[in-house]
Amino acid sequence: MSGATQPDIRRLRDTDIASLRRLICDTINVDYAPVYPPRAVDFFKDFHAEPKITERGRLGTVLLVEQAGDLIATGSLVDDEIFAVFVRPDHQRAGLGRALMKELEDRARASGVTESVLSVSLPSRRFYEAMGYEIVQACSRDLGEGQRLDFWKARKRLLPEGGLKAAAGAGFAQPAGEVGLQFGAQPPPRMSGRAAL
Repeated sequence: MSGATQPDIRRLRDTDIASLRRLICDTINVDYAPVYPPRAVDFFKDFHAEPKITERGRLGTVLLVEQAGDLIATGSLVDDEIFAVFVRPDHQRAGLGRALMKELEDRARASGVTESVLSVSLPSRRFYEAMGYEIVQACSRDLGEGQRLDFWKARKRLLPEGGLKAAAGAGFAQPAGEVGLQFGAQPPPRMSGRAAL
């Protein structure tokens, strides 16, 4: 598609919180509702409420992928933990999640993190395993009325790899004088999973 605007990646702004919350809830409704019971879906939505998004932005980094003014993906990094990686359902399987994870890992590496950890939801396991994450623990949370939230803990050793230069190979380029990063002209590699916790 020749006239399409390339997505930009940038940090969260206060004015993004409500739109980001909608993106996350819409993705949970599409990707999580078919595989989790209603109480688990509600748990995920509560876990990604506006005050929690704000807190992640204060404590770490919340990145947004935006295209033509629309938020289409997000991911967060706080200390050594990556979480809240969501790609809008109509933009999944286009490499956005993979490129966003690469950027989050590069930022973790640049801050001295040598091992990244995350929680893996049912619909995102294949994606994270393809990204090199090793499942280290199966977890389950009792939500009452016979409903459970099943997930895994995972980790990945972050080897030194050239920081943001490596991100350029994943489809990001840093334009001179611009705050955000942009996707390059070549589409990023395809991803094999969906959303994360």
